[in-house]
Amino acid sequence: MEYLVLVFVVIGLYSLIKMYNWYYNKKNVGYFKKLLVLAIGLGLMMSVNVWAGDCERCGSRIVCPGLTKWEVIQICGKPDYSEKYFITNGEKFIYNNGLGNFVRIFEFQEGILLNISTSGYGWSK
Repeated sequence: MEYLVLVFVVIGLYSLIKMYNWYYNKKNVGYFKKLLVLAIGLGLMMSVNVWAGDCERCGSRIVCPGLTKWEVIQICGKPDYSEKYFITNGEKFIYNNGLGNFVRIFEFQEGILLNISTSGYGWSK
């Protein structure tokens, strides 16, 4: 996914350079401004979608990588199950969302949330 975003950024920069050169050759200010606003708007929309893809909802709040484990506990509550890895100083929080919903796994390294994933369906509480 990151490579695809990089390709779009490179294409966008190339297009902006072409538009800039065209603007100074043609002196058509209105058209250039519209294209520039469109390019910036599309770039912002793409970056928001990439950022939101790594986050998970807990009730009405959102949890994203970079939060501390204490912040995650405050937002999502105490996990249903946790595993500690003393060699790597890592930890996993497992949240059971009940039957018919996926189990969420939050992976921490040195107390910082690195990854959010899902694994199978939950169990009855």
